[in-house]
Amino acid sequence: MSLEPVAEGVYIQRHPLRMMGCRLGRVVTVIRLGSGKLLIHSTAPFSNEDRSDILSVGEPACLMEASNFHDTATDEGRRAFGEVPYFVPSGFRRLSEPGTANIDELPDDGEVVIVKIGGVPKLNEYAVFHAPTKTLIVADLFFNLPDSVGTWTKWFLKTTVGLDSYPGQSRLLSHYIKDHSAYIDSVNQIAELDFDRIIVGHGDPVTHDAKAVFREILLTS
Repeated sequence: MSLEPVAEGVYIQRHPLRMMGCRLGRVVTVIRLGSGKLLIHSTAPFSNEDRSDILSVGEPACLMEASNFHDTATDEGRRAFGEVPYFVPSGFRRLSEPGTANIDELPDDGEVVIVKIGGVPKLNEYAVFHAPTKTLIVADLFFNLPDSVGTWTKWFLKTTVGLDSYPGQSRLLSHYIKDHSAYIDSVNQIAELDFDRIIVGHGDPVTHDAKAVFREILLTS
C-alpha cells in the first residue's frame, strides 16, 4: 500500500482488515521526526513493497501500538522492521517479549505528545499528538469509515455497536469506561491540544473542523 501524505512529514498507509465480515481497514501512520527518523504508529501485515515505501522516507526509530486491541498484526509488523524498538500499552499481550517496552517509556521531547485515555482499562488507548504538524492520531477512540466499506459493514456496526454516523464513537467503547471522570479529564486534556487534523485507526482522516468534530463526538455524546 503506497504512502499517502497527510501533512509535511506525516503519511498514512492503508491496509485491509476484516472482522466478522466487516471491512474496517487499518491505518498505519508514519511520522518523520525532527531527527529525520520515523515513528510508525500501528503495525500491519507489511509486504516488501509496503516496507520499501516506508523506508523511502526515513529510517524507523520505533514502532508503537496505542491500544490493547491493536495486536492482530504484531508478528508481521515486527518482522518487517527487525530490531526496531516496539512500544505498547500496559496490558498488551506481547509486552513481555524481547524488544518490547511500555509506551510510557517513549522519550518525551515535546515533538510528540502522548496522552493516555483514562478510565478505560480494557482498551488502554493512548492519543498521539505531533505538535509540528498539528496532527492528532487515535486508534479506536472513534471511527470514520467511508461509504466504500459497503452497506453490510455499516449496517452491522450500527446494529451491533451503535455506530450510526461517521465520524462517530462505538457504543461498545462507552461500555468499557470504568471511570467516567478520568475518561472526561483525559478527553478534555486532548481537546486542549492545538490540532487541526485527526488520523483515525479505521477510516479516513478528519481534515475539516477537526477540533469541533472531536468535541462533538467525545464531549457531547
